[in-house]
Amino acid sequence: MCLEGGYNLISNGLCASECVSVLLGKCPESLPLKQYNGSAIETLKCVIGFQSTNWPNLKFDFDLPESLI
Repeated sequence: MCLEGGYNLISNGLCASECVSVLLGKCPESLPLKQYNGSAIETLKCVIGFQSTNWPNLKFDFDLPESLI
């Protein structure tokens, strides 16, 4: 999950609300399948591993097909 800053306060508020909902256990919406960067996936797994000590609901609990990496 990533929340970037910006100048649109309405969008920022909606994004922050969705991020907090996911951190509190709400299942995030599915993303459309596309090609994913393998290095980015490994980085996300490392960040989740580190941050999960503070946020136990953070998980990377699915496998992406090799054809998408």
